[in-house]
Amino acid sequence: MIKRIALWGALCLLGISFKAEAQNYAIGTNLPYWLTGTINLQPSMALTQKLTLELGLQAKPIDFKFPMPTGLINTFYSDNSLSADERFKIHNVYHTQHAFIQPGIRYWAQGAYNRSFFVGLNLIAGYYKFGTYTGNLDYSKGYLFGGGMSLGYAYELSPRWNIEGELGGSFVQALYDRYNRKGVLMAADQQRSLLIPTRVSLSLVYIL
Repeated sequence: MIKRIALWGALCLLGISFKAEAQNYAIGTNLPYWLTGTINLQPSMALTQKLTLELGLQAKPIDFKFPMPTGLINTFYSDNSLSADERFKIHNVYHTQHAFIQPGIRYWAQGAYNRSFFVGLNLIAGYYKFGTYTGNLDYSKGYLFGGGMSLGYAYELSPRWNIEGELGGSFVQALYDRYNRKGVLMAADQQRSLLIPTRVSLSLVYIL
């Protein structure tokens, strides 16, 4: 499924590329994601003076313990009641593998890649594996898809380099199975609708 979506996105970019000029391309990467072991790139191209087509690609292929605010995650996404202390706990989460593709469109207030605010409409689809930490040794594995929007700002460092900050979320449908810590299936064919942050970035962008 992910391969088909990636191929579709690549074909869209290639299909429109013949109408764009060289200076209308850019490629960026979310710098903090690399600290979490997440490989990520976001190629883009200008469709008009104020519209750009984006294709976010990210993957975290290796499992390793990573500190996350599990208390807040359970507050928003768990049916269990939590005490005040539990809501602010941070645990090392073992399973955080994922691979997502995020095509989207941006509207730039002052023109594509210029210093300005921008608004984005984004889709997301991909695979994930999440869970196993102190107090909850189970984990889930499956797919999610959905869409959302974001708001960001681009600052020009030089004629070829930008730094961009972006915040946004998506409403997604998750289709998953649940496993215990030994990998034994506990519940199959689960599904859930969630509102999750999908655009939290501080990106370095090179304009071609």
